[in-house]
Amino acid sequence: MKKLPLGIQTFSLLIEDNLIYVDKTKHIINLIDSLKYVFLSRPRRFGKSLLLSTIEEFFLGKKELFKGLDIYDYPEWKTHPIIRLDFSNMETGNEESFRETLFDRLNEIAAFYGIKIKSEIVSQYFGRLIKELSEKFGQKTVILIDEYDKPITDHLDDPETAEKLREFLKSVFVRMKGNDAHIRFVLLTGVSKFSKVSLFSGMNQITDISMNENMLLFWDTLKKNWNYISLNTLRSLLKKKELQKRNFFEKYNTGITVTAGMQQPGCIILFPS
Repeated sequence: MKKLPLGIQTFSLLIEDNLIYVDKTKHIINLIDSLKYVFLSRPRRFGKSLLLSTIEEFFLGKKELFKGLDIYDYPEWKTHPIIRLDFSNMETGNEESFRETLFDRLNEIAAFYGIKIKSEIVSQYFGRLIKELSEKFGQKTVILIDEYDKPITDHLDDPETAEKLREFLKSVFVRMKGNDAHIRFVLLTGVSKFSKVSLFSGMNQITDISMNENMLLFWDTLKKNWNYISLNTLRSLLKKKELQKRNFFEKYNTGITVTAGMQQPGCIILFPS
């Protein structure tokens, strides 16, 4: 029996280690074919990072990883240059430290792709990287940003610092607008939503799919994942461990219905094998 993917946020590892994966790639096809600039807000541990990783592998053209999945028969497999950023792994103590770590990460990406950019202005560097990646490889650039809001939410008790970081992020994101011709797809994820006017106003029209009914299929993991687990086994374990359902389950308001959803780490730790 396949094991559950405890703490796995990397799609390739999940597939290569033959762990359980509920195929939602048909919804990824709909997403990348119908939208260009996408924003998604979900609580932590709701699979946002795994979604980004899955999309990244698709745009890297790694078709063999998707064998047996819906997306495997997608008609156009192309390798795109990718700018993948995870703000949760960056220093967010203040604007200067975040600026430096973001600049270092962009430098790493440029070096990986063999590109040299002469600029020490982070926003300018970001814009040039988008364009030069596209021109060098003859394919439009894909931009994936995880935990976009962490620099701001880390300073909710310090409005002045939060505002400085917000303005800095806005100056970076606005560079996408001028490089639209060089962009294939953009996805930003986070745990909170800020006004499009305040943070994304400089970008091209971005679609918020957080409350989109069609996109809720991404997160319908509870019903499908429990196909692998006997309900009687669950009840037995709950009784044995004297767990209270109200403490074990978390309710998440989707904006359409209120569904009981079990966070993945909670259910996987309970059923490690």
